[in-house]
Amino acid sequence: MRMPLPPGYEAGEVPSGVAIRRSVEGADDRGIWETMEAAFRTHFGFQPVGFEQWWANTRSTGAYDPSLILVAELNGTIVGASEQFLPPGEHTGWVGDLGICPEFQGRGIGRALLRHALADLASRGLRFGQLNVDAQNETGAVELYRSVGMRVVREWLDLDATVEGSRPV
Repeated sequence: MRMPLPPGYEAGEVPSGVAIRRSVEGADDRGIWETMEAAFRTHFGFQPVGFEQWWANTRSTGAYDPSLILVAELNGTIVGASEQFLPPGEHTGWVGDLGICPEFQGRGIGRALLRHALADLASRGLRFGQLNVDAQNETGAVELYRSVGMRVVREWLDLDATVEGSRPV
């Protein structure tokens, strides 16, 4: 999904008691990992990854920039996180991951975090914000993204060609 980011795009309000801020490398790492693990646990194709492996994967992408990771806190506990990416030479910034702990979903935290991520991309001079989402996501993510102005620009079908009793060739 994609949307234009006008200069001065405003993040807007956050739910009462919630703070959205840039992550602090070292201090927030485990809370971000726990949040993403919880948020995506029921997602199609989810494979759990231990903290050390997740952190190594995060840093090894070549796009890792701690200033592009935002956290949503409630009462001092990380309940949401997003990680953005800035592909070199492009005018589009990506929201690579955005997750809210399941027990805090449906409270407006995801919308506020997404708007803050998009505002951050706009403040860096990017003209578009984009992300990938599973169209069959049962958490309401697609509607969340539409609610801030994002639109579908590309679709893929993920087919399962396995047939009971068949063998790999």
